[in-house]
Amino acid sequence: MIFKINLATKIYINNRLLTIYTLGAVFLLASLLFVNINYVVNKSGEMKNLTARIAVLDEKGKTVSKGISEKEYNALQARISFANTTIEKKMYNWLSLLERLEQVVPDGIVISSIAPDPKSQELKLAGIARSFKNLRIFLEHLEDSKFFTDVYLMSQGDANLSDTTQGISFNLTCRVTNK
Repeated sequence: MIFKINLATKIYINNRLLTIYTLGAVFLLASLLFVNINYVVNKSGEMKNLTARIAVLDEKGKTVSKGISEKEYNALQARISFANTTIEKKMYNWLSLLERLEQVVPDGIVISSIAPDPKSQELKLAGIARSFKNLRIFLEHLEDSKFFTDVYLMSQGDANLSDTTQGISFNLTCRVTNK
């Protein structure tokens, strides 16, 4: 059986259904348009409100911050410099330095002052030796150590340790290496 349809005799478009779908689409698009317009209006109102608040805050900022004086600025710089110096001193590795000194200080030597300079890696030591022989051994140990270089004896002198005991006070400088 062969079907033959003559399209010229009947209209095959359902106008009623097409009208319903078209009206539904128009209603849906109109609803979306209303929601979008409402959103834009609300956001533009918020923008105006925020712009007004920013202007008020800018005016307050201009009246409050007139700048600081040169004296206040210099005082602040001095406090910052002091804090940075303190931080640099705290960053020095004292344990490593004391371990290295413990390896090279012989018996008969007392270290009374240790003054490191972290920037130049220089170390100033002051102390007392029982005899010049102890001082010489200490200087040799410092020079032989791979951690201390440029060892210089800056001064030495007699020191009274007690009524009967004599010693030698000394000051020396050297460089500390981080090998």
